[in-house]
Amino acid sequence: MRLEMLVLYAYDHVLVSPVLPASAKPAVAQMRGHEQAHVAALGAQLTARHAATPSAPPSLTIANRYLARRRIGGRLGHLRGPKDALFLLLSLERVAIGAYFVALREMVDPGLFGLAAQIMASDSQHEAIISVALNPGDIPAAVPYGLIQGVQ
Repeated sequence: MRLEMLVLYAYDHVLVSPVLPASAKPAVAQMRGHEQAHVAALGAQLTARHAATPSAPPSLTIANRYLARRRIGGRLGHLRGPKDALFLLLSLERVAIGAYFVALREMVDPGLFGLAAQIMASDSQHEAIISVALNPGDIPAAVPYGLIQGVQ
């Protein structure tokens, strides 16, 4: 959940960033909506289990610290252009996919397993969309692997 909240925070920041071109905003906004749905669905699971929901990063500094801990290149507030912004989102999506890939091995609750698999699949679609934007016209470069496992 904490990682999904970081991803949502990054999408929010990138969407209002001046480095994101207007042509990319609709796709990024749609993916941001998916991330918001992931946070809501995971939050409902935590509530159903009487578990505390972690808070979103309270500041850009803290969000960047979380990015650094996860070895994600680029920092919010220091994006130099559209490629920087998209690469940061791509890196986050890959880390999220990897986190779900690892977590699925440990899950025993069928409902939670199904939700995690759905979120992982959604994040994989995000990875493909962002990769295509970074590699226009070069589908093999944009989607080089048939299987997904993210970055672990």
